[in-house]
Amino acid sequence: MNIAKILPLKEIFTAILTVAVTSITSLGFKQSTTTVVCCSIIILMVVLFIQYRSNKEKREKAIAETLAYGYFMNFILKFSNNLLLDQKNHFTVNIDGKSEDQYYLLDNIEVQIILPENKTKLQQTAKKYNERKLYRVQVQSIKDKDAFWFRAELLGDKIRITDYPRTLFSLENMYSLENKKEYTEGMSKKQYGYFNQKIKQLIQQNTENQVLQHFDIRSN
Repeated sequence: MNIAKILPLKEIFTAILTVAVTSITSLGFKQSTTTVVCCSIIILMVVLFIQYRSNKEKREKAIAETLAYGYFMNFILKFSNNLLLDQKNHFTVNIDGKSEDQYYLLDNIEVQIILPENKTKLQQTAKKYNERKLYRVQVQSIKDKDAFWFRAELLGDKIRITDYPRTLFSLENMYSLENKKEYTEGMSKKQYGYFNQKIKQLIQQNTENQVLQHFDIRSN
């Protein structure tokens, strides 16, 4: 683990200075030098540990929220904006290796976003997703003309889009590489909680997008 990322040198220096001044002020010269030094070391260790835990928590939350923001902006919001602006709702569907242009009424488009609550449920969601008969669908963004894709079920004149944030898998990879430890169920539950909370917060901040409000966002 890169300690410097969680406990910067500036914070360490500030803690040392604060503890030194506090110890000398509190104990003064009534106690021996050894006593003052020992007390200072103990207090310093406690202060640094508290700062370390606090900074580590903030960093883990920031990473999860950054991924959530990316998933929201690059898929959820982009897709809802397209449905809001594109009256034709044009989809390019890959069927048996051939691309077909298809158009759907807005009322015939279902969108469900699954937000797993921990790494086990993420793996279960991915497995179920891969076992279903889904078609690759591509949409071109009206705003920036960039293409993005997802997978969906074709139900006659209806289309059902089910997606989940695959980006959550990167949290385990990042944690394992940085900490050289197993990414536990408890750790995933905590970070996925930050991720899911941020997604829901961003949706609430876009209440003017009526299409987005009809997306089925559910925890699993």
